Amino acid sequence: MRVLFGADGSGFETASLVVLGFGALSAWGAVVAGLTDHKDVDPGDARNMATLHGLINIVATIGYTVAFFVRLGGGVGPSRWISLIAFLLLASGAFIGGHLVYKYGVMVNHNAFSGGRRAKEFTPILPAAELPEGTPTKAAIGPTNLVLVRRGDLVYALKATCSHAGGPLAEGTLNGDTITCPWHGSVFRLSDGAVRHGPSQTREIAYRARINEGQVEVQGPID
Repeated sequence: MRVLFGADGSGFETASLVVLGFGALSAWGAVVAGLTDHKDVDPGDARNMATLHGLINIVATIGYTVAFFVRLGGGVGPSRWISLIAFLLLASGAFIGGHLVYKYGVMVNHNAFSGGRRAKEFTPILPAAELPEGTPTKAAIGPTNLVLVRRGDLVYALKATCSHAGGPLAEGTLNGDTITCPWHGSVFRLSDGAVRHGPSQTREIAYRARINEGQVEVQGPID
């Protein structure tokens, strides 16, 4: 360690400066990502809490940036105090961030704790005559709501709750082989629920579906 940082410990100050600089720079990237997520939070208490969370983190990031330039100018002592204040702000912002997740469910997979009823065998859920061509249609298997889409003899079935914020996919818009959530614009592939476009980060729960003897039948979900 003495070889790496020098006998007088001056290398530690250089290392601190480099780490502080990279940390502050990375934090600004997180600020940009946070602002992008903020626009997808529903108005009301959740949006207000998200705004407070974002403002605190932005101020903390400014603090770390100021601390870097102060240290760069030789003000090691003041830089440490500024960094400490920024850390305390960051900790409070993290606490509020946890409140956003656990109380308001922001950026949480809304299907995580209700994966959907399992059907080991193909199960009838709707007469085929009641499923129009090319129109998202709501159906259910037990307590689980599904959105069905018919394309000729093919039928696609996804869980009707958007994984991003719980939006109603049955009210979504079809575009080719995808469906778009009406709330925040998440796009899912009909065949397997894969995310084609955010803000959702989690695939939609998908079922196998078919038309058999005049009935729409589903089996799954697809693992």
